[in-house]
Amino acid sequence: MFIIYLGEKIQNACRKAFEKPEVPEEARLGNELIAEVSKPVGECSIAKCISLIADGARLDMDNGDHKTAFLLAAWHGHTEVFKAITDQGVNFNQTDELQNTAMMIAAEKGHGDIIDFLIDEVHHEKGRPDAEMKNYHVDTAYSLAAREGHQAIAAKIAPRMGENALAAAKKRSKGRDITPII
Repeated sequence: MFIIYLGEKIQNACRKAFEKPEVPEEARLGNELIAEVSKPVGECSIAKCISLIADGARLDMDNGDHKTAFLLAAWHGHTEVFKAITDQGVNFNQTDELQNTAMMIAAEKGHGDIIDFLIDEVHHEKGRPDAEMKNYHVDTAYSLAAREGHQAIAAKIAPRMGENALAAAKKRSKGRDITPII
């Protein structure tokens, strides 16, 4: 009798060890948001993303490369999703695995609407995006935009940088000197 009881205990313990743990609703919604916002423009359902955010999706979850939904929205140019996430009070200077910020990602990818929003419209208690931050490769949003040929974006970022930081960023942009339009 004791052996049968012990056998059942071992079976139950093994069963529990291999069962998937229950995922909290906020985490499940966060995973759905990451999956949706990872899609390119035209395939991503903006309405679904905004609904997931409104339903309480965790915004601090990442895709394994330290890209949160906020950074992925900047990557793919999903401006409305980006704004909806911003309304939830994110850290504008959060970074991915290469220390790229949302401003750097949007600048490199040429997403001017997101850059305009970050520069002109963001006024939040968590501060403003830092245009002088550098990634793992010592690039700034300015140098990434200039290197990729996004002169209008680089010109918008330049006034947000100090004189020394701008001079260094111009060197990093492989000789593409972008004169700010003032």
